[in-house]
Amino acid sequence: MDDIKIWPPTRVRIFMMMTSAAVIVYSQRVNISIALDSDRGMAKELNWDDHSKGHILSSFLFGYAVMNICGGYLASAYGAHRVALTAVCGSSVMSALTPIVAKHLGVWGTIVVRFCCGLAQGSFFPSSFQLVAEWMPHAERGTAASVVSAGGTLGTVLTWALCPLVIKSAMAWPATFYLPAGLGLLWTPLWYVYGATRPELCTSIHPSELAYIKQHRRYQHDPNSGAGKPGCPTVSNDSTIASSIQGNTVSNAPSLVDELDVPAKRTAQHTTAGLGRIFSSIAFYSALMESLCTQYGFYVLLTFMPQYMEYQLHCSLQITGLLSVVPNVIDLIGKLVAGYLGDTMISSWGVATYTTRKVMSAIAMLVPAVTLALVPHTRSPAVAALLFSLCMGANAFGIAGLDMVFPDLFAEYTGFTYGVSNGLGAVGGALGPITVGQLTGNAGCNESAANSTVVQPATTTRCTAAWEVVFYAAAATYAFGGLQFLIFGGMDPVYNTQRQDRRRSRRKSRAPHGHHGATGPPMTPGSIDASEQRPLLPPL
Repeated sequence: MDDIKIWPPTRVRIFMMMTSAAVIVYSQRVNISIALDSDRGMAKELNWDDHSKGHILSSFLFGYAVMNICGGYLASAYGAHRVALTAVCGSSVMSALTPIVAKHLGVWGTIVVRFCCGLAQGSFFPSSFQLVAEWMPHAERGTAASVVSAGGTLGTVLTWALCPLVIKSAMAWPATFYLPAGLGLLWTPLWYVYGATRPELCTSIHPSELAYIKQHRRYQHDPNSGAGKPGCPTVSNDSTIASSIQGNTVSNAPSLVDELDVPAKRTAQHTTAGLGRIFSSIAFYSALMESLCTQYGFYVLLTFMPQYMEYQLHCSLQITGLLSVVPNVIDLIGKLVAGYLGDTMISSWGVATYTTRKVMSAIAMLVPAVTLALVPHTRSPAVAALLFSLCMGANAFGIAGLDMVFPDLFAEYTGFTYGVSNGLGAVGGALGPITVGQLTGNAGCNESAANSTVVQPATTTRCTAAWEVVFYAAAATYAFGGLQFLIFGGMDPVYNTQRQDRRRSRRKSRAPHGHHGATGPPMTPGSIDASEQRPLLPPL
C-alpha cells in the first residue's frame, strides 16, 4: 500500500465495515439452529417436532439460493452499496420479527420469515465481491475477499459460543434473534453514510488513493511485462479497446476504467454485450462446475462429520461438540492465509494471475479429495479429526482461487457472476446432505448406533459400506471439480492475453540489446514497448 497518505486508507475502512456486516449476517443465519435445539429453545417451548424444524431450517436456504443470482445482477447493475445496505437491513428486520412471528403465527409463519431472511442475505456476498472488484487494486483482492469471508466464519464461531449462554440467561431464546438484529440495524445507517459503490463516488477518499486504485484496479498485463511499473505504460489509461478474439482495434471506445465513471445502471445494449461475453467464456462454465463440486463436498463434511464421529467412531458428545467448532476455526485461518498468499504470489513473486488461481484451486479441491478418501481407512478419532481439519483448511484456499476468477475476468459483472456461482453452489450444498441421508438412512446407521446394547454385524457392515460410499463420492466430486478447472479454467480471452504477454516479455528479455536497432533503447527484463502493447478487451 505505497499509495497511503492517511491511515487507514478508505478502502480498508470499507472492507472492515463489510467484514463486520458478514459477522452480523452469519450470526442471523446460524442462530436459529441453536435456538431450535436448545433445552430451553423455541422448539421445546412451542412444541415443534423434527419435521417442522427441518422445514424451518431449509426455508432459509431456498430463499438464499434464489436471491444469489438476482442479487448479484442487482449489485452489478445498480450498485453494490445499496444492495449490501438492503441485504443487511432486510435480514436484520426479518431476524427481529422471527420470535414474534414464531409465537403468534407458528411454524408456517416462521418458515415465511426465514425464507425472507434468506432472500435478503442472498445478495450480500455477491455485492461484497462486486465491491472487491470496484475498490481493490488487483494485487489486494484476495486479501480483501478472504477477510470478508472470514468474517462469516467468525460470526458462526461466535454465535455457537455465545448463543447457549444467552438462552440460559433471563433474556432466553428470543434474545438470540434480537441482539444480532440490533447490531445489523445499527450498522445500516453507518454504511449508508460511509459506504460507496465505487471510489469515484466516495467523497472522503484521498485523491492519491483514488488515483492508485484507478491505476491498478484492472489487470491488463502481467506484472512481469512491466505494466504498471514506473516508466512503463499501462493499458488502463489507453484510449483504445480491441477485441482479443478478433485482434481488431475498436477506436473511440471507453476503457474499462472509464466505464466506471458512468452511472452504475447499464443500458440494455451494454447489458446484452456483457452477458454475451460472460456466457461465451469456457472459464466461466468451468468455475460454475467447480463451485457445484466444492459446495457438495463441503456441506457433506460440515453436516455429517459430527454424525460420523459419533456413530461410526463412537466419540463422546463432548469430543463431537468440539469438532463442530475446530473446523470453522481452521477454515477462518485458512482463508486469511490463502488470501494473503495469493496476493503475495502475484505482487511480490511475479506469478501469473491465472497460474495463481489454478494453484489455489488445486489446493482447495485436490487436497480435500485425498483426505476424504482416506477417512474410511482409519478407525482412530484423532486421525479422522486431523484429516477433517486438513480438508477444511485446504478448502478455504478457494477464496484466492475460484472466487477470484470472477473479478479477474468479469470485473463490472462480478456480483452477477459470483451470484450465479454461489447460487449453483447452494444447489450442490443441498444435494450433499440429501444424498448422505438416503445412504445412511437406508443402511439403518442411526438406529443401530442409538441402540448400542444390541449390535448387528450385518447392520454394522452396511453402515461401514454406506459411509465409504459417502466419502468416496465426496472425494471424487472434489477431484473432478479440481481437475476440470485445471484444464478449462484458463480458457478465457483475459487469461489468454496474459499468457501471450508473458511469452512476448520472456522472448524480449532473452533478445540481444541491439534487437530494437540503433535508435531504440535496450530491452530490459520485464519491460514492454508501448507500440507493442496488447490492446484492451472489449468492455462487458
